[in-house]
Amino acid sequence: GRDSSDQEEAFSGLLRFLDAAPGPVVLAPGKLDGRKSPLWLASLALESPDARLCLLGERVPGPWDRPLDRLLARLAGQGRLHARHGFLPTPLLDAALAHPAVQVVALPYRRHFGSSGVQLAVGAAGKPVLVPDQGLLAARVLGQGLGATYAAGSRRDFSRAWRELLNSPGLETTSADRFLGLFTRERRFQALDAALDLAHGAAPGPDIRVPPGNPLPPSFAALEQGLRAAQEGQPEEALAPLVLDHLALDYLARAVNLHGPGSGPALLRRAVVRARLGDAPGATHDAARARAMGLGPELDFSVRLLCDLTRIQAAQAPSRPLPPVLAALSAPETRPGPDALAALGELHAQAGDHALAAGAFRKALRAAPRDWDVYLKLSDVLRYARDFPAAHEALNCLAAGAPDWPGLAHKRGQIYCEQGLTDLARAHFLAEGPDSPHYGPARQWLARLDAPGTPG
Repeated sequence: GRDSSDQEEAFSGLLRFLDAAPGPVVLAPGKLDGRKSPLWLASLALESPDARLCLLGERVPGPWDRPLDRLLARLAGQGRLHARHGFLPTPLLDAALAHPAVQVVALPYRRHFGSSGVQLAVGAAGKPVLVPDQGLLAARVLGQGLGATYAAGSRRDFSRAWRELLNSPGLETTSADRFLGLFTRERRFQALDAALDLAHGAAPGPDIRVPPGNPLPPSFAALEQGLRAAQEGQPEEALAPLVLDHLALDYLARAVNLHGPGSGPALLRRAVVRARLGDAPGATHDAARARAMGLGPELDFSVRLLCDLTRIQAAQAPSRPLPPVLAALSAPETRPGPDALAALGELHAQAGDHALAAGAFRKALRAAPRDWDVYLKLSDVLRYARDFPAAHEALNCLAAGAPDWPGLAHKRGQIYCEQGLTDLARAHFLAEGPDSPHYGPARQWLARLDAPGTPG
């Protein structure tokens, strides 16, 4: 059919471009937004006369469009550009990563402290990766020898590190086996500690000396309680979270006062501690101040991480309320970003709070109307709530902006199926293309429709 021929054409076009490359290929996969520094990748290809640029994925509009268009036009005029915009099927990404012309994959993220699906795919393909020297990306690379880092924010150092990595002997020694070693439980938590700057011993202990005549601060009493418990042979009591939180709050309060305008990280960490101690308004206030100081990406990453942890716990105890820390960091005053709002929506959906989930997804879409997958998630929760007209409307918005987006036909079929319109449901399940990640689920729904005894 047409889908298979389009897929074959995409593969053949990509392989022709890679096979003809006289030198290294700069690969730019996935959603190309400002966070991934597309201008840096295009400039990197232009700097080396034998390099080429391969764009695979959705291009997100932004202020970088015009300068990026100029760079891409120069590369295209020299026959050094291959661009395929839109959804990136996993087999196509795998084919690019497996090709010998893609020797190194550069990921010049801006203020990205979490994980990266592309980095995981690169590691699984056994290719070295170049990332900024911060967060979980760098912790994985440096801890396991999976590539190199550069000084975050420095394009000059990015170019230098790229050249050095290309010219490094034994590039092929980066192995998938070593990459998979990252996923032991101990290493995951070590990497998170490093990424969040919460490793043991990272912060000095508080100064507990008190001027004469002043009341003892809570941290002093907490420390005395902990020392007494330790002397009595009760290590669990000595390290109780309440003890540690009071100590941390005392230290962070002074760190905030000491650093003034540059105290964003301390504010963000103090927000977590305050929430654990039951001071929700104070925690929300600190989180909002941290965002105002430019720590929005860090705050949103913390919210997303807490959502993930809460979803894991909720699978074992579904009736758990929203944790106080998450509630404080994601309050409206902290102005959560679209990724954080989408994560909150997924958490509410798992808990069966369809109205809260739909509200979070709608807020995420107001902030990022081209985040097409969120329309699919919104249609799901509206379908769960049996608000079929609103579920269809969510998909209508998606169809208006991205009519070929994977999952659109499948999700429409699910709504029709639950409305009892089996012929329409069947037609839409059949329309989900074979290169879509929703192809398998669509076929499963189709099999249920065609099972003996199914009406229609």
